[in-house]
Formats: sequence, C-alpha cells, structure tokens
Amino acid sequence: MTAGTAMTVINNVNADFINADGGINSVKNWKNFAIDMSVDLVSGAGATGAGAAFGSLFVPPIGTVVGAAAGMGVSWGMNQDWFGGKSATTWVKDSLKGLFN
Repeated sequence: MTAGTAMTVINNVNADFINADGGINSVKNWKNFAIDMSVDLVSGAGATGAGAAFGSLFVPPIGTVVGAAAGMGVSWGMNQDWFGGKSATTWVKDSLKGLFN
C-alpha cells in the first residue's frame, strides 16, 4: 500500500507540476495537485477500507483480508478507462477541476 501511495504522489507531481505550464509557481497547478491527491487517496483508501469492514462482518479476521483485497480490486477498477476513455477517478478529478479552476 505504501508503494502504491508513493507512486500516486510521483505520478501526480509529474502531471501537475513537471508536465504542466507554470510548474510549482502556478496556483492552478497546486489546486490540480490537491484535487488529484484527494480523489486518488480517498477512492483507494475508501474502497479498501469499505471492503475490509464488510469482510469483517462475516468472517473476521480472514474476511477482513479478503474484503480488503476485494476493495483494492474495486479501486483498481475505478482507475481503468471504462467510461468513454476516462476512468471513474479521472472523471471525478476533471469535474472537480472544472468547478475550482
């Protein structure tokens, strides 16, 4: 999980600062970075946590582990391009960026 979070941060820094006009001096880039990080972390942790909690209801502790793995699978699915070339998380990010930029 830590390696995945580190990769998320690296990818978002790359997209929002290194490959974006204005770099770290742009307020818009900082807003985009905050939105990207928030959506990525909430969706990933939320899906994993919900899966673990659901699994814990039925067969703890093995249900917790199985549920967390299922939640990670849901998180993976939310990051795939199912919706017209955009993932669910990308769609949410773009919508929020439209509101705040």
